[in-house]
Parts: sequence; C-alpha cells; structure tokens
Amino acid sequence: MLSALVNPILWAIFLLSCLWPFPLFDGFSNSTVEYVSAVGALGSNGLLTYLAVSGPARRGESELAPYGLTVFLYWLLISVAAYRGLWHLIIKPFHWEKTAHGLSNSSGEHA
Repeated sequence: MLSALVNPILWAIFLLSCLWPFPLFDGFSNSTVEYVSAVGALGSNGLLTYLAVSGPARRGESELAPYGLTVFLYWLLISVAAYRGLWHLIIKPFHWEKTAHGLSNSSGEHA
C-alpha cells in the first residue's frame, strides 16, 4: 500500500528535479536529488518490469513476456486506486462500496 502511494511522488520528484532545482532540497546539489529520485523511480519500476518480463520466459511461456512491459501502467492504476482508497478512508471511513452480485435482468430485482 505504501509503495503505491509513494510511487507517484518519486516520479514527480524525479521529473521536477530534471527540469529545475528544488528549493526544498537546498542542502543538496540538484544532481544528487535527481540521482536519488531516479534510483527510486526508475530502479523500482525497472526491477518490477524485468521481473514481469522474465517470469513468464523462465516458465516457458515467453509469449506472455511482452505483457510485462505494461507494468508502468499497472503501477499507475494501483496508485490511483491507493489514493482513492486513502481519500475514502479520510472522508467516509465506514462506507462500503458494495457490488451487486447474483442479480439477473429477468428476476425483476434492481441494485
């Protein structure tokens, strides 16, 4: 959960530190912030992409390996869901979004 919340922050720091120096990090050189954020953002996402591509290949299912390249999209969606969940936890902590199950169009019941 924490990694899903931190991932967009790492990307934002990395991209912004590439463009201009952060006044927040005055004690560090701009390249230090850039390198640290690059290791966090690119390193973690690169490792997960590598694992998602190499896993199917090692099991002999190499036709699934290209789908591992979509890990960045997966992390984006996981981060959106994590922030949505955190927001719902803050604004309505006891609300439960239920999904209707077992209802058919012919039963006459509606959710």
